Amino acid sequence: MRIQLFTDYAIRALLYLQKHERMCTAAEIAGAIGMSYPSFLKLAKALRGKGLMDVAQGRYGGYRLKKPAKQISVYEVYLATSGKLDISPCLENRGRACINEMKEHCGIYDFFISVQDSMIAQMSQMKISDLADKMGKEASILEWKETG
Repeated sequence: MRIQLFTDYAIRALLYLQKHERMCTAAEIAGAIGMSYPSFLKLAKALRGKGLMDVAQGRYGGYRLKKPAKQISVYEVYLATSGKLDISPCLENRGRACINEMKEHCGIYDFFISVQDSMIAQMSQMKISDLADKMGKEASILEWKETG
């Protein structure tokens, strides 16, 4: 399984908003995270649609977090940008799409569901604020874009 680049950008955008704690323009955020402006607008729409990002129009408008970073899990971001997590086709609809058309769950299904459940638990526990804390106040992954 691989996290999509779109999800990576979403996490970085939310980290940027958490760090700055103010309204930020689309151009500012896109530039800071290294994303094109049109792609950021698409990303912002997805995040707004899931209640993770808020937008205000007008001269002093921009984007900000819809709720505190400590309430936004990485899994919520994943769902907003990538949809449901199924690490194998056999897990789609909890086993009703088995590639071998088996009636009973096999050991492979049990292993995949265990891995997937662990991933969901890890991503659910990790909040945007936790990631920001792990990055530290000084050594932000965003700073190279902001100063460059």
